[in-house]
Amino acid sequence: MGSQPFITIDNSQQISLAQAFQYLQAAGRLDGFLGDILRQYLLERELLQRADLAIAPLLIEAAIANLRQEHNLMDGERFAAWLASQELDEAELRQRLRRDLRLCSWRRLAIAPLLIEAAIANLRQEHNLMDGDRFAAWLASQELDEAELRQRLRRDLKIQRLKQTLAEAKGQEYFIDRKLALDRVVLSRIEVGDRDLAEELQQQIADGSRFEQLAQDYSIAGDRIFNGMMGLISRGSLPDLVRAAIDVATPGDIVGPLATEQGWALFRIEQILPASLDDSDVLQTIQDELLDQWLLDKLQGLNIEVQVGGNEE
Repeated sequence: MGSQPFITIDNSQQISLAQAFQYLQAAGRLDGFLGDILRQYLLERELLQRADLAIAPLLIEAAIANLRQEHNLMDGERFAAWLASQELDEAELRQRLRRDLRLCSWRRLAIAPLLIEAAIANLRQEHNLMDGDRFAAWLASQELDEAELRQRLRRDLKIQRLKQTLAEAKGQEYFIDRKLALDRVVLSRIEVGDRDLAEELQQQIADGSRFEQLAQDYSIAGDRIFNGMMGLISRGSLPDLVRAAIDVATPGDIVGPLATEQGWALFRIEQILPASLDDSDVLQTIQDELLDQWLLDKLQGLNIEVQVGGNEE
């Protein structure tokens, strides 16, 4: 196997699989390459073996998404007003949709294919591919036909269902453990070289000077060009001293001066964004991390040997 061509360059020069592995090893990327292969193997094996990864439960969310799009209810407040006009809450809406989908099942309509078609419809609308010729050209650019696209979407939906299954079992506990890293804050700062200057700037702010102007004039941090705005930051990534001060502050407060690696800093709290499982981005992060952890646990239980050209790596 090691002597067979794996990559051909300019129709003449060849790289065998064994050579490719050697190059990866020399570049320090062989472990990551093999890890990606094994992770994919475990994922595909799980999708084949797990009969409980039915994609039908995802139909409820797809039906809600389609309803909101169809009735121009993507805005949260507009959706809430529509629910109120129907004398429904979200739980009751899900219950009603679940009943409708069960009725489809009782009538022997295949539910899972409906989800695939909904995914295709969403994809075509998102990428402006409603025109048949344009959709065909897009498929060609992706080196896919419609059957292969459906197969890919079905696989993606099963992976999403696997993530949901893992989150249902361990999501709450994992969220509690990771909450510090998932909580976010928006901060601005003025960082200077010595404490006396920091205290003087603090007094100027108290006397009415603009924080933004002082950041531009005095801060030694790179974000001074953005009026000191540091942007969105994980609470868990903050130094302990800064985090402790922010934890007892409210938006608009200025804390400090606090010692930093570069000197001393004043921090203004712009926003505090506690993580919640009701936040779709947070939930997706939890699901992704749980899947990664599940794959890592599976990998650690495998006895793996790599042979290329008769030699074990």
